[in-house]
Amino acid sequence: MAGWVFEYFDGDVEDWVEFSGRIGEIAEELNGHEEATIFIPNTSANRAFVSSDQIVKISYDSVQMFLGALFGVEYSNKELKCIVYNGVYELLKRRVISGIYESESADNIMEEVRVAAGLYEELGSCPITALDMNFDQTLCYDAMVEVAKACNCDYWVEDGDTLYLGSRGSVQSFDSSKAKVSKRGVDRGKKRDKVHVRGFSAAGEELLGVAGTGDNVAVFWNNFATTQDTLDLLAAKLLAEVNIEDSQIRVSCPITEGFHLHPGDTITVSKSAMNLDDTYKVMRIIKSRTECILELNRSVKRTEDILEELSKTRNEVFNFTTYVSQSGGGGPGGGEEPPGEEEFGFITINLEDGYLQSREQMLISDALFFDPTELIRSEDEVFCNSVPQATLLEERRQLEFSMVESFYVNHGGTKQVGEAIVYTETHARAMDENHAEGESPDFEEELTITNE
Repeated sequence: MAGWVFEYFDGDVEDWVEFSGRIGEIAEELNGHEEATIFIPNTSANRAFVSSDQIVKISYDSVQMFLGALFGVEYSNKELKCIVYNGVYELLKRRVISGIYESESADNIMEEVRVAAGLYEELGSCPITALDMNFDQTLCYDAMVEVAKACNCDYWVEDGDTLYLGSRGSVQSFDSSKAKVSKRGVDRGKKRDKVHVRGFSAAGEELLGVAGTGDNVAVFWNNFATTQDTLDLLAAKLLAEVNIEDSQIRVSCPITEGFHLHPGDTITVSKSAMNLDDTYKVMRIIKSRTECILELNRSVKRTEDILEELSKTRNEVFNFTTYVSQSGGGGPGGGEEPPGEEEFGFITINLEDGYLQSREQMLISDALFFDPTELIRSEDEVFCNSVPQATLLEERRQLEFSMVESFYVNHGGTKQVGEAIVYTETHARAMDENHAEGESPDFEEELTITNE
């Protein structure tokens, strides 16, 4: 009978050893974050097990689903929530590289990135496109992402240790009659027929990469490409991205029908009620004990993604309201110049299936007046007063705040960005999405504000 199996690598015997647990979920995104969660009993033996890093393999029906490093754990009285990350990505995010590359093939650049990151296995594959790039104390992960963008290719890891750049995925069988399409959004208003990518040469001269023709233009910035040719390559990739009409296609199916799928795979979906009858690429997949959730053609940008992108921008001050609105149509650099300050800002937090799945953290500089009494939603709306209770009615939440100055956000970090620092942390506990029509389930909202 098909089922989930968990193993860790025992270095003493140099073999895999099975252990008991239950699957939380495996979340994988094409050219994005990957992690898995496992729950194990809170025993003294298991507490000792999670007190050090472990290499963990997760399988379903004897097929490997995920292999990574157990770096995180959340304790509760009954269980330990083990967080397993893509070990190669985590290593790439800890090491830096510097160098100026002129007409250098992408595989040679990536070989230097691999060595700088300390990856032992040779690259599985990489394009040989000639690129001009400048890395200055750049995280190896970011360098890899920029090379992949310029080559218009994907990046991924196989067998837990081998990095690939190329075209990920293949055509896979999928019985859409056993699947449910819970959402589909189409937004042609964000389509553009021309893309400009602004940058600088190694000598500091302004450059402009262009793809497409027409008057409807999207403008982006890039800090790594140092020639117009490389900026043109980036513009071509971005032009294809901004012309994807689907803003969201969300499909769920039994785990038995979707466990074989991975990001980059292409499947056929036919649902007349959602006007779907074509082949679609898997952009993100979440596998749980009994279900697979697929996001097709375009993955929905999570709040963590927006905050991480914002923290990586150059040292300009961005107004967060404008940034969030731009990121829905192309991410940072959606306008020619960084936006100016405004009196009010909004941070929009997407909820998945009726609950917030992860903790949101941010550091805010200088004078800030934070009022947690306003939680607004439309169509399924949430209205909240000062009591830390709210009624869940929709899938979007907004925290309104007024500020004296614009601010920097460092998601998940500890960087101090001003003399007066306010640390805010909010999270909502999971709630049952399968409630009857008209019911108003409550969720507990905790808000902590401390001055540091």
